Amino acid sequence: FIASGIVSYAPNKSNSQAPLPTKPLSDIKSVNPFAKLPLYFEENQGQTNKDVQFISRGAGYTLFFTEDETVLSLRNQQKGESSSVMRMRLQGENKQPMQFKGKDSLPGEINYLIGRNKSKWLQNVKGYKDIVATGVYPGIDLRYHGDQQQLEYDFIVAPGADADVIRMSYMSILRAAYSL
Repeated sequence: FIASGIVSYAPNKSNSQAPLPTKPLSDIKSVNPFAKLPLYFEENQGQTNKDVQFISRGAGYTLFFTEDETVLSLRNQQKGESSSVMRMRLQGENKQPMQFKGKDSLPGEINYLIGRNKSKWLQNVKGYKDIVATGVYPGIDLRYHGDQQQLEYDFIVAPGADADVIRMSYMSILRAAYSL
């Protein structure tokens, strides 16, 4: 049994005066060739707050995955700063801290070569197609995956486990949760 959810993100183009499309959405071809690229997850090796286990970045957003919550931070496209944050948390007395592991390693590595001090550079950071937290509830795992505009999550429920214990809360705020 797999229970799934989707969190979608479409950049706000408030300065655009284009009329709304009259065709069904299924008939419209994406104008962004990168929109369907897979989302990738980087293990945190010091490139962000120490409480973050994995991070994922896309056009206009950053995702942070901690043991307590998943945080979606949207950036103001004009100013380049965080404009709003959405937090997703598991609820309930049987929930366990999330300990994420990367699954399906992607080819290549990510390097942060910032500044002249080589001792502060981060090199060979692995990227993953999915991340999984096992045992978030008894017999239930949580998997994240998606593409550049859509984060998807699946609860993977083992035979005999109680899917009714799954509870999530969402909170939206207007300031940054974690610095980049």
